[in-house]
Amino acid sequence: MKLGSCNLLGTFPNKVLQLQNLQILDLALNKNLSGSLPDFPVNGSLQSLMLSHTNFSGGIPESIGNLKNLSRIELFVGNFSGPIPKSIQNLTQLGYIDLSSNNFTGQIPSFQMCKNLTHVDLSRNSLSVEGKYRAQLGSSKHCMFSTYHVMRSQAPSHHLWEI
Repeated sequence: MKLGSCNLLGTFPNKVLQLQNLQILDLALNKNLSGSLPDFPVNGSLQSLMLSHTNFSGGIPESIGNLKNLSRIELFVGNFSGPIPKSIQNLTQLGYIDLSSNNFTGQIPSFQMCKNLTHVDLSRNSLSVEGKYRAQLGSSKHCMFSTYHVMRSQAPSHHLWEI
């Protein structure tokens, strides 16, 4: 379902996100569209979730880990908040994730199981890092990882790593 830049208004029915056979949801650039992420179905077919520049809010449910085919998550410039669920590390097909410019808090989860990961942007959130940061990133040899305003005592405020 590609409805990006359609000037949609109101609240998007979150039941659409629970459709078992939905593969692509692109609602990006609909600034007056609000909604939240529901619990996702077990073995859902969603491959791409694009909600950037919308007025969606709330957290990412732990059930996002049910979406085994999910390869792209774009939630940048939104009103999302709360922790990034640990189940995101179960998304082995994930290649691109941009959660920048939201209100996410807590620890950055490990992306070690995300072997296809080439892009991670978690900048402009209130996230923190523990331990050996690079060791927790995906094992992809060419992953661009961007954080800005990540809380870490010995880290500069901006990182862009190619691993």
